[in-house]
Amino acid sequence: MRETPHGLIVVGGGAANTYDPKRPVAFLADLGGDDTYRGVSASSSDADHPFGLAVDLAGDDTYEPAALGLATGRLGCGCLVDRGGNDTYTLAPGSGGCGFP
Repeated sequence: MRETPHGLIVVGGGAANTYDPKRPVAFLADLGGDDTYRGVSASSSDADHPFGLAVDLAGDDTYEPAALGLATGRLGCGCLVDRGGNDTYTLAPGSGGCGFP
């Protein structure tokens, strides 16, 4: 994990990981495993952190984001790329591909 002015850069290994960030994440890459995503991932956080990108390469992942917390753009852009697996999405209001000017 590395702190940058744009937010955290996080790289997860091939084991099962749980992500529930308490600070803005600019880029998250997960190499595999059955992962769980909570909170705000792959989303812009605020005007000072206008973009968030998450790339998950493999695994049967579970997405349980907070409201406005997955692939959501608020004054910016959020993007999720999940390359494989039998994933489960339980989306909160305003998450899962929403944009707000």
